[in-house]
Amino acid sequence: MAVQLILKQKFQEKGYAATVISSRRDGDWDDIYSMPSFVFDRSVGESEKIIKLNHFVKQIENKVRPDLFIVGVPGAVLPFDNIDHNEFGILAYEMSFALPCDAAVLCMMYDPQFDGAYGKLAEDMENRFGFHIAGIHVAAMVPDVQNFYDDIKLSYISIDQKVVDKKVSEINKDTVWNILNKQGAEKAASWIIDTLSC
Repeated sequence: MAVQLILKQKFQEKGYAATVISSRRDGDWDDIYSMPSFVFDRSVGESEKIIKLNHFVKQIENKVRPDLFIVGVPGAVLPFDNIDHNEFGILAYEMSFALPCDAAVLCMMYDPQFDGAYGKLAEDMENRFGFHIAGIHVAAMVPDVQNFYDDIKLSYISIDQKVVDKKVSEINKDTVWNILNKQGAEKAASWIIDTLSC
């Protein structure tokens, strides 16, 4: 959620009214809305979720009239592996039908092997969800492999932000950021605005 809030602040600094629909269920405040509980309710049918989410966002749009929405997608967009399937990205898939997306930020875990090339992944996301990937946020977390074998569910370990900053600096691409640092947030917001302005 930190990425969503930082982007909201940066867009507001640039004169845009931004409304967040958080990937979390923490409560609503100051143009920040929680993901509605029906999205996570297994008793609600998939088609109904899509329609209800679309109506939920439309009600906010009519009430607030933002220049843009920042919508956090809860969970993962792809399976991690054959054991930890991350619900197969079904929620992201449903959301892609409920809400059109003009520019997406893909949040990914830190990977020391990541070289900034994500074209194939972006193409897969666009084909699967219709999301145009404007860029990548590299999160300061890595898989906790030890607990994975104990729990059969992926958990994460936080790493120092400086490690991520160093990696992003080495990659040195306009579309790879650490949004949690001031320079990365500024770069991401400017790039997204330019993408949306085209």
